[in-house]
Amino acid sequence: MLIGFWWLFVIVTVTTYSGNLVAFLTFPKIESPVNTVEDLTNFRGVESWGFLAGSVIEDHLMRSSDPQFEILYKKAIKHAAFNKTVLDLVSHHQHAYIDWQIVLATAIRDSLRITGKCEYIVGSESFFEEKIALAVPKKSPYLPVFNKQIGQMSQTGLLKKWKSRYWPGKDRCSRMTISAGNRKVGVGDMQGSFYLLCLGFGVALVVLIIEVIVTRRKKKKMIDTLKILVGGAGKDIKFWKDKQFPFLQ
Repeated sequence: MLIGFWWLFVIVTVTTYSGNLVAFLTFPKIESPVNTVEDLTNFRGVESWGFLAGSVIEDHLMRSSDPQFEILYKKAIKHAAFNKTVLDLVSHHQHAYIDWQIVLATAIRDSLRITGKCEYIVGSESFFEEKIALAVPKKSPYLPVFNKQIGQMSQTGLLKKWKSRYWPGKDRCSRMTISAGNRKVGVGDMQGSFYLLCLGFGVALVVLIIEVIVTRRKKKKMIDTLKILVGGAGKDIKFWKDKQFPFLQ
């Protein structure tokens, strides 16, 4: 009985673990329901969205001829400032806030430092990039010098170094925004299987203890019965008992 139960438990556990592991690696859980402009305009996972009034983002959306951007602009809430009120809308009222990536990353980092929780997540799509340049007079002699120095800074990796130094670093909240793909499987991903294994050991141990107790009780009853049947007998009875029931010795 114990061996049969153990094999049944092993088969069920291995099958469950294999199925969960394949499903986990093949179809990772998508953390954010909103990743694209289309998700916003179709109200997938949100009830409203907004951005700063008078910002470059508002001007870009207002001038765009893209139908998605037109809907995004017309139905958006124009916030006067990015403050706690806006964050409360995002946290409790399914509101999406649109701003520069550095602004959103800083807000997530500050929230993580204060609450210790990942309350916000950034969508994976970037739909607007702003180009920054230095304006100089036409035919300025400084233009070739600026171009050369900026090119050297980019080639030597200074721009990446400054970005890594002053840009909010990656944390457990920012890693949630990484698109699903290959990932390492740690012990934490398999802890459910270990829990099931411990449960199986516990149940098997209880069954083993019960079988030992029942066996001992049956043995004790048999001994008591034999004592009644052969009690007071002579050496012949003792010899017969030793031969027929050696386990009673």
